[in-house]
Amino acid sequence: MIKKKNKPKFCVMNTGLRIKVRNRDRWRKPRADSNKKKMKYRFAGKSPRIGYKNLPEVRGLHPCGLPEALVANVAELSTLSGCIVRIRSAVSRRKALEIVKAAKAKGLKIANPRKALENAPSAVASEGLKSTETAKSGGTIKSAGAVKSGEGVKAGVSK
Repeated sequence: MIKKKNKPKFCVMNTGLRIKVRNRDRWRKPRADSNKKKMKYRFAGKSPRIGYKNLPEVRGLHPCGLPEALVANVAELSTLSGCIVRIRSAVSRRKALEIVKAAKAKGLKIANPRKALENAPSAVASEGLKSTETAKSGGTIKSAGAVKSGEGVKAGVSK
């Protein structure tokens, strides 16, 4: 099996110098003429180049070596075999639980199972299918902005 190349992180210019940059993992091309990263000073870090490209056989593969497939519903699982399933971000938690259950029955690995199982009670996660109404019936929900009346406090403002 051919392994993917190791490549450095391509950070925004001026990261770690004097300026604190919010998103350090993103890449922005340096455009100013006097930019040290554009002038290829070694301390400024690496810039993306064509030499970091992987071989065509391993491009787009999951790090374990299997191809990934984006899935939005259970019907799309029927055509898949020998790949890793990634649940689309727009899928609701209820549908994601159905996808996880069907993928486990078929023996497929899931790349992002946490999306389906986050905030889900253990009973719902183990059973697979329950409505969110029955899952929430056991606990009470308190609103964060609720203020008791008669205490001399205005709504949303504390003393």
